[in-house]
Amino acid sequence: MLLLWMVACSLGLQAVEGDVVEGNTSTTEDYPPIEEDLSGHLYIVQPDDFRITEPPDLIDYQTQLFNRPLLFYVNDQAKDRLQLSMSLAAGDGGQDRCEPVRSLPTGDFSGNPTFTLGPDEVRSKLAGTFATFYKFTLEATVAEEGASLRLGSLTAVVAVTDLLTAIPEADCRFIEDVGGACRSCPGGSGDCFDLELSALRAHWQAQTSFDPRETGDCQ
Repeated sequence: MLLLWMVACSLGLQAVEGDVVEGNTSTTEDYPPIEEDLSGHLYIVQPDDFRITEPPDLIDYQTQLFNRPLLFYVNDQAKDRLQLSMSLAAGDGGQDRCEPVRSLPTGDFSGNPTFTLGPDEVRSKLAGTFATFYKFTLEATVAEEGASLRLGSLTAVVAVTDLLTAIPEADCRFIEDVGGACRSCPGGSGDCFDLELSALRAHWQAQTSFDPRETGDCQ
């Protein structure tokens, strides 16, 4: 998911209405405010920890587009803000030293336990190739005393050409066929479409180390 897989998602951002937990539907009201300091927490988003909801039929290509776990690291937390970084994970779920760490825009945590960050421009990988996520916005609720993120959604505006590695036939007609619509990319160069990932969840990797200064130069 990319890039928050990758990251990620929203990715304006629409809040997810519910999250299925043991057969029930939960909302943000089910989670109390977090009192713990989340600084240093590392969360992993597996490729099946969300679903593509915009364009709706692009979900048929989800495994081609998002084929590696995404890591979110909490650099710093204050009363009303949250600073995150993200990167792609290695096969074992740990940090991939060959992948750069991307700083995300400072998140608004005034609605504790829910935070929202963006919109901003974020670079991350999509189907193994670097892509630009315009208007990247992420929202999630911190749950289980910081052990997980729930009710997450990620939205962004993505260039159609950034799909070509995974979907060689991708063009504006393809985007229409999967239920989306093309529009000019921010700045007016090329065709873009709206991407939304919903029902995003992440799990705390308590025993996994993470270096937020990693540049991706593993040579």
